[in-house]
Amino acid sequence: MKFSIFCVFLYPLTIISAMKGNKPKLVDKSTGSLTLQVSQTARLKCNFLSWKREWKMVWKVNGKVVQIKKNKRFRQRNGKSSLLRIKRVVKADSGMYECIASNDYGSVSKLLNLTVVGELKPQREHGKGPPRLTKGISPQLVTWPASGDLKLRCPADGEPRLKYQWFKDGKVVNYRRLDAKFNSTRWYLRIKTAVPSDNGIYKCVVSNRLGNISHEIKLTVIENGPVRPVLSTQFPVNKTARVGGNVTFKCIELFSPILTHYRWLHWNRLPPNYPDLGFGDDPPSFNSTYYTEINPLHYQSFPVLKAEGKYGGSVLLTNVTKEDEGMYTCLISNFIGKSWRSAFLRVLNKGDKPNLVDKSADLLTLEVGETARLKCKFYSWKPEWKMVWKMNGKVIQIKNNKRLRPRNGRSSLLRIKALVKADSGMYECIASNDYGSVRKLLNLTVVGELKPRGEHRKGPPWFTEAKKPRFVAWPASADMILRCPADGEPPLKYQWFKDGKVLNHRRRLDPKFNSTRWYLRIRTAVPSDNGFYQCVVSNRLGSISHKIKLTVIEKGPVRPVLSAQFPVNKTAQVGDNVSFQCIELFSPILTEYKWLHWNRLPPSYPDLGFGDDPLLFNSTYYTVINPVHYHSFSVQKAEGKYGGRVLLTNVTKEDEGMYTCLISNHVGKGWKSAFLRVLNEGFIRAGE
Repeated sequence: MKFSIFCVFLYPLTIISAMKGNKPKLVDKSTGSLTLQVSQTARLKCNFLSWKREWKMVWKVNGKVVQIKKNKRFRQRNGKSSLLRIKRVVKADSGMYECIASNDYGSVSKLLNLTVVGELKPQREHGKGPPRLTKGISPQLVTWPASGDLKLRCPADGEPRLKYQWFKDGKVVNYRRLDAKFNSTRWYLRIKTAVPSDNGIYKCVVSNRLGNISHEIKLTVIENGPVRPVLSTQFPVNKTARVGGNVTFKCIELFSPILTHYRWLHWNRLPPNYPDLGFGDDPPSFNSTYYTEINPLHYQSFPVLKAEGKYGGSVLLTNVTKEDEGMYTCLISNFIGKSWRSAFLRVLNKGDKPNLVDKSADLLTLEVGETARLKCKFYSWKPEWKMVWKMNGKVIQIKNNKRLRPRNGRSSLLRIKALVKADSGMYECIASNDYGSVRKLLNLTVVGELKPRGEHRKGPPWFTEAKKPRFVAWPASADMILRCPADGEPPLKYQWFKDGKVLNHRRRLDPKFNSTRWYLRIRTAVPSDNGFYQCVVSNRLGSISHKIKLTVIEKGPVRPVLSAQFPVNKTAQVGDNVSFQCIELFSPILTEYKWLHWNRLPPSYPDLGFGDDPLLFNSTYYTVINPVHYHSFSVQKAEGKYGGRVLLTNVTKEDEGMYTCLISNHVGKGWKSAFLRVLNEGFIRAGE
């Protein structure tokens, strides 16, 4: 009986003792073999069925312990998958390596034979020669979780300056969610809050004057599993309104595979840790002294066209007052996390003084004989406001000088033709009304001498300006002139080409454009105007040409731009259906559009007099057509262009007149008009 009892207690003790005393066990004990080229990285691995921190790991080579701490090229990692990494291997690293894992109950080992072949290639001197990729470059295949930030790396070396350019699926990448400091000197591309639409083949091209290299990376964003929501960084946008006006803020959810909840907050005062709003992972407190949650009755949802999986939400503020000023935040959340974007509202009193867009002093240097255009830009302008120009503190007598010509308005201008050195000085534009004034300084320097032109108007063509620009950078939505002045025996013929093709001069160019004009005027420049322009001047004795590279800079908010080809005049019979359409060529920020039917033309026609004030919808001159009759449409093969049309059904003689497509954003407005003629029934049109 005693023996029986002893056996009952001994048997489990024996099992427990054996379990606690197990020595390490390898997944595979067979000898491994690895052959590498000189300067590659070796990764010698030993995989175990399990691992405990108190166990010991020792690496040997040819029977001697590897002194890892004394060699910076060696790095050891212990664990279930133990590793010995050797960077930039040399032939002396060849040998039989052994990993030995041990504990109090025994040890186990595995052999790995490393063979290093080849010769060390001579390295180029740093900062010299054509570009070459260096260590740390991103692999050719990258998989990344949705909603996470990532960086595609393309480090290179070579003779400066190195220029980096990134492409996605063959096109230059845009700036959505990229580092705000992204430029052509950065060797990496940062993508914030990755979404599935970021999938594609990315290519970095590194170049200098001696050559270029490229590297392709395939990015796959994994959207499986719950992630926090992602908001577009383009919304909401800052707004400026007048007391009594209506304001709408919008935000767009780029990606969230699970249900989200969103709300709008109005901040009474900014938190001490701004721009970090401090929501963290805790739900926002609705009794906060910093902000107030806006009543959801003012929320509206809207679809985002051509954006599968994207959703939009807006908040409408009606009859705003000065108390509505401040920061507004769109906050969306799901059970994983939160995302938020903010914008500011500025409310102007009806008696605000003029406000400059940029108050800093401008510096301008021009050659003798050129034309100076001194500009002062305002957020708004009214005809009753006054503008005065001064030079070196004295009021300029513009009427007494035919070379001077002013233009007042939102973009005020003082033009000085045929500059002389005496025109150099400190200019000052002063705008004022009953509520105050604002001023801006512009320093003009005129250099050079008036060069003799030789015998005037004889011989083959020759350029009259010694220094002609070859590269021009211009802000989007601004008007510009490409100059090509020449002289020679008349008649001189001017012809313009863009990228080798005769220029289509109808769109946004001066209606008076012809072969006798020495300049090319481009109105409301857009990115599609980028390219190489060439002017060819010829007469019976010969020809000359000059090339100019134009780059339109689209950073920053600009007013919208409408195609000059739409809408077009229409003729219809009583009872017919008629549609007018307009196309928005470029606007990087959200726009709003309306159609107007003019009951009678304003006295200022063709200037419709919208200016920068909000539309007066009780005008006796026009009627705003009900948005029920509006329709949007896509413009094929025109990335970034959008179209809107209005449909008039069963027209009558009362529908005759002018129709205007008006689009606007918080920066400004754009509009185009066309006329409708309605014929009585039975009227036979020519050709029918």
